[in-house]
Amino acid sequence: MKNELVVAMLLALCTILGAGCGKKEEPKKGGETPAVSQTQTRRILIAAASAIKIEPPFQIGSDPQAAGGKYVGAPKATDPAGKNKPCNAVYEFTVTQPGAYYLWIRKKWAGGCENSLLVQMDDKPEFIFGEDGTYERWDWVDAMRRTFALTAGKHTLVIKNREDESKFDQILLIADKDYVPQGIEEK
Repeated sequence: MKNELVVAMLLALCTILGAGCGKKEEPKKGGETPAVSQTQTRRILIAAASAIKIEPPFQIGSDPQAAGGKYVGAPKATDPAGKNKPCNAVYEFTVTQPGAYYLWIRKKWAGGCENSLLVQMDDKPEFIFGEDGTYERWDWVDAMRRTFALTAGKHTLVIKNREDESKFDQILLIADKDYVPQGIEEK
């Protein structure tokens, strides 16, 4: 009797918390997952290739190790000065749960002179993003613990090339200051 009571209490707790207790999540109908998703934990995930506007020389590239096999990046410059012209990738997303969000970008830098982007949120000033020392592999970098106070409604994020050969495949805005993404984030 005591064991049955414990099991019943655990099942009730799982139901209340929505943990599922071993239930498999049903696949989404209609094929692909949405390019932008927001969950109850104030988490917004954006696929880099889902930009509403991509200016050359930014381009969508393919890499089997990138999320969904696609990324946005600036190729090595071909002009005599050795630098690409400025370009933007523009993203729109809607916030349903207002609050402070931290920005993470999953990126792959080519080297020490190709390890940063410029980022602008809404009408705020742009800032340098990246400049870390991890090269030639996909990993996450944050905006140096910078927070964005996002109101409910539509927002615009602009990512600009700063150095050639920088690539990114996922953008994450999350309210949990302790969360550190690992690998490809799932919707």
